[in-house]
Amino acid sequence: MSSDIESAHVQRKNPKRFNAIWLIPVGAVALALGLTVKNYLDQGPLIEIFFETASGLEVNETKLTFRDVEVGTVEEISLDDENPRVMVTVRLENEIADFVDNEAKFWVVRPRLTLSGASGLGTLLSGVYIQGSWDTSPGEPKREFVGLEEPPQTPPGTPGRRVVLRSYGSASLTPDAPVYNKGVQVGRVET
Repeated sequence: MSSDIESAHVQRKNPKRFNAIWLIPVGAVALALGLTVKNYLDQGPLIEIFFETASGLEVNETKLTFRDVEVGTVEEISLDDENPRVMVTVRLENEIADFVDNEAKFWVVRPRLTLSGASGLGTLLSGVYIQGSWDTSPGEPKREFVGLEEPPQTPPGTPGRRVVLRSYGSASLTPDAPVYNKGVQVGRVET
């Protein structure tokens, strides 16, 4: 029997040998980590917009638009510690971050009914959003803004001439009222 034991040769696997099957999970982890880092580095900057109310705004749902193109998303809504306002934090797209400067203006687009008509009716289906307006030349970056409570009557960049009219007495003009010259409408009252 001892000869049988001596002739039996036990083969062991070499524990130092690398198994190629481990390349798959290691590669998947490396890919996920790389995509996470790329996503973080591609994020645009945050800006803060102060409004009187956050009515209709939702975190991760409300969009910032410029010329009807989404260019940012609301990431946080909180109360301002120093003033009785609401601070809305928006993450901008990297491509437009350099254009959001001192000239930028923001307002919330929601349904409005005034004597001169209705506006923002599309938000009844799509939801409230923040509209931004700025020029097309890069400027000194700014990260804090005070939002307009009412949308501007004339969108910035609209061609034409702005004039200031002064009236002494009891003039009763309202924003968006038409201005006529010789029976032809030539403009609108902004403010």
